[in-house]
Amino acid sequence: MSAIVWWLRSRSHSRDAVVLALRDAFERSDARAVSVLLAPGSTVVVDSGSEPSAGRGSGETASALIAAVGGEVTVCSVNGQQGLLARRGGQVVAIVNLRIRRGRVRAAWVTTNPQKLKPWNL
Repeated sequence: MSAIVWWLRSRSHSRDAVVLALRDAFERSDARAVSVLLAPGSTVVVDSGSEPSAGRGSGETASALIAAVGGEVTVCSVNGQQGLLARRGGQVVAIVNLRIRRGRVRAAWVTTNPQKLKPWNL
């Protein structure tokens, strides 16, 4: 059973369940599944090294997240909490920090800035 199906059937919607379901949705590039995991009015900020981009609302946020995160996605510790790390060709290309409340992603901060990802690629 996929993590998104488990999350949908779960009553607790723990942080672990949300992070795992989001990882699975990213690996499948499933914008619909990502949207289900996002709270209404959720926000995403992407730090790519140039102009930061932002999105608001589950549809816009899901699209921004799918565009920024792809490849092999794993769960890792980000600022002391579970977050996500994306690799392509063995290199870290994105780190995702999440604010989760009541079983939904309220905010996501995505770092794709190569300068900020250098320590992750040593």
